[in-house]
Amino acid sequence: MFELFYDWEQRTVVHAQLLAAFDAFDWPELRFMAGRPVIRFSYLGWRPLRFRDFTDHNERRAQGLAAFDRAERTGWDRVERTLAAYGALPEAFKANPAQAFYALQRHMAQRRRREAVGSADFHPDDSVRLAA
Repeated sequence: MFELFYDWEQRTVVHAQLLAAFDAFDWPELRFMAGRPVIRFSYLGWRPLRFRDFTDHNERRAQGLAAFDRAERTGWDRVERTLAAYGALPEAFKANPAQAFYALQRHMAQRRRREAVGSADFHPDDSVRLAA
């Protein structure tokens, strides 16, 4: 199940955004370095993930699945403690991940609705008048 979701997410969400970000680099040396990251997570041990071309979907997929396998071998309890120790996750997520994820989804949906209304050339209340 994870592999199917991960592949879908990399193809439909990440890939286009990543290519657009890399196309925006106007400094070739920086683009070259950014395209070859070395990613370290405590649970990966001493062997980091090394990329030759971060924009390559197949390489990102293979590295992501390798990281998942290593996390699984490490144990999910340890991975969770390690991620919490990074300090990058909000306190609400550490306390109750499911509730924090739901709140984030709700926030993003409300934001998308506000942006859609803001980009329309008429107010939502005008729909009644337009339909009449």
